[in-house]
Amino acid sequence: MSRVLGDGAVTLLVKGFVSVLFAITLLNLIVELQGNGEITALSGALLFVYASGVLAVGVFTDRLFAPRVQIALFSGLTAYWVYDYFSRNNTLSILLVVFGVAVLVQQARRLTR
Repeated sequence: MSRVLGDGAVTLLVKGFVSVLFAITLLNLIVELQGNGEITALSGALLFVYASGVLAVGVFTDRLFAPRVQIALFSGLTAYWVYDYFSRNNTLSILLVVFGVAVLVQQARRLTR
């Protein structure tokens, strides 16, 4: 007999996961600041902190799927995917940029209705 987690337990797990994710990105930023200080590595770390911070705000305010939070989140993710493409010349990043732009357009249309 399996037990299904209730809504409260799932919410608590998600908030804990997002908190750990935000802490990891902050630690990564600190390591990059103390490291060699390359601007490309530092900008990637800053984009990660931004995206995880927006995710944390969305989760803790229970507005993760609100258009403004989605626009803020996917702006950061799309900026990171553009950065990833130029730093690694990764083909997957182009597809992710297209996906991010599509989400941004969809959320902007949803917001202006």
